[in-house]
Amino acid sequence: LLLISGVSAFGQTPTNAHDDRPAQAIYEDANGYLGRKYLEFNKQKLSYDPKLEAQVKKEQQDLAIKSAGILEARKLEGDDRYFLGLLYHLAGDGNAALTTMRLFIKDQPDGEKSQAARKLVVVYSVKQDKLNDAIGTVDDYTKHQPKNAEDRYQMEFLIADAFLRAKDFSQTAVHAEHMLVAAKTFATTNRSEVSKR
Repeated sequence: LLLISGVSAFGQTPTNAHDDRPAQAIYEDANGYLGRKYLEFNKQKLSYDPKLEAQVKKEQQDLAIKSAGILEARKLEGDDRYFLGLLYHLAGDGNAALTTMRLFIKDQPDGEKSQAARKLVVVYSVKQDKLNDAIGTVDDYTKHQPKNAEDRYQMEFLIADAFLRAKDFSQTAVHAEHMLVAAKTFATTNRSEVSKR
């Protein structure tokens, strides 16, 4: 999900709610902020500074919040809500990201973006100890397209790890088994792709 915009865009971000760029472009601009700043620092031959790094990350979060506000002021259409959810994620607002992605999935249950949204729902559901919600989302993931074994593995890992930390070993074993199945599927799929070349 991390997309880095070109350096030429640096310093050209519109700063008001009248920004008419597509939602994806607004998200990519905010998401690429760190990359643009680091390139700038490299050109200036600046040495690593943890305080500067923290400042730049905070600036990116602030930009994500401002960008989310731009989209909130619009009538959201198509994939706009998906990119709004990504902006909330980038801003560190887990509750807003979770709510927004659930609304997006409700409107568009199938497709790559909807499946990616489900992954984010699992991440924040686990963080909020809503493991039943996370399990339900993974189950929902398996009923829609496209499916990706690596994504399934990652989601099952988060759930298994949460149950392990909660010392619920029976549920840990269940989701560890799901991880194993996903890993085998991933290996088989990759072997098939290699054999076709």
